[in-house]
Amino acid sequence: MSNLNRETLAEVASGTLEEAAFIFTEPGEPTPDWDTETAIVKISFEGTERGTLWLVSSARFAVELAANLLGLEPDDPDAIERGTGALGEMLNMICGALMEAAFGTGVICNLGIPTPTPLSQEELNAKLESAEHAISMMTDEDHRLDMILDIH
Repeated sequence: MSNLNRETLAEVASGTLEEAAFIFTEPGEPTPDWDTETAIVKISFEGTERGTLWLVSSARFAVELAANLLGLEPDDPDAIERGTGALGEMLNMICGALMEAAFGTGVICNLGIPTPTPLSQEELNAKLESAEHAISMMTDEDHRLDMILDIH
C-alpha cells in the first residue's frame, strides 16, 4: 500500500521547499478564491499508482522562487522571465521526493515534464473544490501555495 495521500504530500512539499529553496511553510486552508494572477504547473507520474501533481502559486511567488534558486534579485529580468520554469522545477523536485516517500526506493517511477497549465479562475476553483487530495501552504513571506494530487 502506498502513502500517496494529503499528509505525505504536505510533509514532502514543505521539506522540499525548505531544503531546495530555503522557503519555510505552514499549513494553510485550501480555499477556491485566488485574488491575484496565478502561475500553475502540473507534472504526471507513474509508479505503483499514476496521476498528476499540480502546483499553484501567485505569479509573484514564481518570480521570487526563480530569483532564490538562481541567486538573483526578484526584479532581475532573468528572474521575471524564468518564474514559471522555476515553479516547474520545484514541482519536479517535490514529485520525485513524493514518489520515493509514497512507493519507496524499490519501485521504478516515471515522471513527465513539468508543464505550465493556465486555468481560468472558474476552472481553478472547480479543481480545488473537487480535489480529493489538496493542500494549501503559506510561506514565511505570506505567499499562498496550493497543491493538488490527482490519482487516476
